[in-house]
Amino acid sequence: MTQSSYCSRTLTPGTQIMNHAAVSSTSRLIVVKRNGVALNSGDAYVFGETLVATLTSTSGEYVIQVTGGATVTGGGCSKTRYADGDTSFVLPTSGTSEISIVSGWTTSKSTPVAITPTFTLISPVVPTYPPTISPTLKPNITPYPTLKVTRSPTVSPTAVDGSSTANGLSSLSTSKKSVAGFMIGIALCGIFVGGGYLLAMYRLSCYNLILIIVTFLKRRSLLLAWSMS
Repeated sequence: MTQSSYCSRTLTPGTQIMNHAAVSSTSRLIVVKRNGVALNSGDAYVFGETLVATLTSTSGEYVIQVTGGATVTGGGCSKTRYADGDTSFVLPTSGTSEISIVSGWTTSKSTPVAITPTFTLISPVVPTYPPTISPTLKPNITPYPTLKVTRSPTVSPTAVDGSSTANGLSSLSTSKKSVAGFMIGIALCGIFVGGGYLLAMYRLSCYNLILIIVTFLKRRSLLLAWSMS
């Protein structure tokens, strides 16, 4: 298998290579080393560094292909493939390209070419993605407030002059007391003046004068009862 024989043939299962359809196989794997230390598939490469790729077994014939922007040292097919030997390749100096490494191998021309699993190396630069625009949420609609029924205060009956009935009754009671007191005062004055007059003019006895006073006091009691009602 020469370096330029299969540039037009992709190293994928099903491709016709050496009169057979290629098949996938894990019997052999790609090994990539940095300064003699093996890397893992999915590791990040360093811009511009040189790495070496080989197989876990190199018996028979094989070709290693490196794509994604790396350059195979001394390789064919636009410096993407190298046959039957360790493959040295230089990584790109910038960008976010992912490097893919795959091999096709065979131990006999009568058997199909086996295709190894792809070994990948990622760029040290984390790709920048546009910010995710969060959907704008609609504001919560405040429900209408619950209306409370306010009862009107109970209005006390109002007298004609604008005061309440209770005040009117109190004023009336006070007026009655004033009238009764006034009448009692006049009556007492009349007793003293009239009593002396009666004693002088009619020569009444003290007994009769006492009867007159008692009668007055009884009327006074009725007057007080009227004023308190």
